[in-house]
Amino acid sequence: MPIRKSSASTEAGPDQHRIVDLNHVRTHPMFVDLLPISEDLKASLVQSMRANGYYASEPIVLATWPGQEEPVLIDGHARRAAALEVGITAVPAVQVRSESDLAVLQLAINLQTVRRRSTDGAYYRLCCQYDSLMEPGRKSEASKELPTRVGNYAGRNASARKTAAIIGCNYKKVDKIRKIRRDGTPEIQEDVKNDRIGINKAYKLIRDMEIGEDEEKSRRKLSKAQIKAMRSVLSEENFIGLEAFGGDLGSMLNQAVERFLSSLQERRRGQEYEPNT
Repeated sequence: MPIRKSSASTEAGPDQHRIVDLNHVRTHPMFVDLLPISEDLKASLVQSMRANGYYASEPIVLATWPGQEEPVLIDGHARRAAALEVGITAVPAVQVRSESDLAVLQLAINLQTVRRRSTDGAYYRLCCQYDSLMEPGRKSEASKELPTRVGNYAGRNASARKTAAIIGCNYKKVDKIRKIRRDGTPEIQEDVKNDRIGINKAYKLIRDMEIGEDEEKSRRKLSKAQIKAMRSVLSEENFIGLEAFGGDLGSMLNQAVERFLSSLQERRRGQEYEPNT
């Protein structure tokens, strides 16, 4: 996946890395858990650094933006942790300056997704983080001018298409992620976030639950015809008597009518087959 253009500008080019002390490098909650790596990969990084040291060709990336004037780490969290574990504190770094936190997030997404295959959990995390910066009241003028990769995003799916282009997936996946965030249980959301289940499976679980709820509501809902019929045969005292039992009145009325009709049909069948005497 090629690195997409970002509005962040670098203060040091690729051949102008400066050396920083990892003990003094600050992290930021926006980026710490953006795309975490597996324990196996962490162990592999530690082993590699013990054997070969820190590769100068893989600098960590620091960034600043208005409101965040002290440089913070946006890319290289796993390398930082591995280096500190083996006792390496001086590593190469590149620092960037951007006009907004949203532009820095886009840069971090570009840098991290170019090096690894994104999982459903990764897309979920990226979408959540990006959407949090685009919430009403947080959107800055700078964010409106972010470069995009395709089209002008006109139409019903404009937001999903724009987000999908930035995080690098299909816009339908973004729609499903937003559905999971909006309607999924906390357990389902955590399972997707941590790659225990995929986005499609989580989406289906939520839709199945909603269909079940809709069917239950339909089963318990009284039709106008039912209400009219009941009013013609049940007095106000009957309704008051049913209410005294507690619970859902509509459900009780439905059950009462169903039992009455069932017994009525049984009696009619008995009359039809009763031998002539």
